[in-house]
Amino acid sequence: MTNLALLEVQHALYNKLHGDGVLMGMISGLYDVVPQRTATPYVVIGDGQVDDIPADAVNLTQLRMRLDIWAGANGRKTMLTIMNRIFALLHLGTLTVSGFQQVLLRCEQADTSISEQATRVQGTMIALVTVAEV
Repeated sequence: MTNLALLEVQHALYNKLHGDGVLMGMISGLYDVVPQRTATPYVVIGDGQVDDIPADAVNLTQLRMRLDIWAGANGRKTMLTIMNRIFALLHLGTLTVSGFQQVLLRCEQADTSISEQATRVQGTMIALVTVAEV
């Protein structure tokens, strides 16, 4: 591996999600770091985990990218609608990843929870992205 794919995959996810007018009409923003007093609902491209996959004659990298979806306390339906849109955009879809060729993109996991103070609802999705260095 000559280049860490994490930054490029984060950019590709941002571009894919931000480029969808339907999703952007559903949320107040798409963030890496959320500004203070941001209105819900919004999506955060969160932590990523990178693993090299041994393969002959090709450098494969598998990434697990966390997406957090936040909505108001009465927003479980809103949050799940947003999650469904993200799933439709990503699962078995395509990303344009600079310096890499996408091998696989799928949504591996999704879950929801209500915050401790019951003031917000959180959804979490894990996007599994496998890329080959070009």
